[in-house]
Amino acid sequence: MLVNLGSIYPFCLQRRRVYIRKLLRAKIMHSVRVCIRAAEFSAIMTEIGEWLDANQHKPTRYKYDRTDDAVLVTVDFPAAVAADAFAVRFDGVCYSSPQPASADPPQSPTQAPPSINVRDAR
Repeated sequence: MLVNLGSIYPFCLQRRRVYIRKLLRAKIMHSVRVCIRAAEFSAIMTEIGEWLDANQHKPTRYKYDRTDDAVLVTVDFPAAVAADAFAVRFDGVCYSSPQPASADPPQSPTQAPPSINVRDAR
C-alpha cells in the first residue's frame, strides 16, 4: 500500500504548529528560594515587602517552610527579570518551571494551606 506523502505532510505540519502554539502560551513561573534565619524572619520579610514595593515587582505567591533555626521562603514571579533581581538582592536561588515551584501538595480539608498571598503577609 502506497501512502501519498503530499497529503500527510500538511497534517504533520499542522499538528506541529498546534504543539508550538501551546508551548508559547504556557506560562513559565520563575521561583526564588531564600533561606532566612528564624531570628531574622520578621525583619527580612518586612524588608522583602518594602523592596517589592520600591521596585514594583508583583510576585504571584510565596510559601515558607520552617525548621528549628531557619525558614526557607519560595517566591514565585511571572517575570524572569523580577526573579533574578530578587535572587540577587536576597541571596536566593532561581528556578524556572511551567508551574509554580511553591505548588502545594493536596491538603486535607482540615489543614490550613501553607501558602499565603504576598500582600497578606505584610
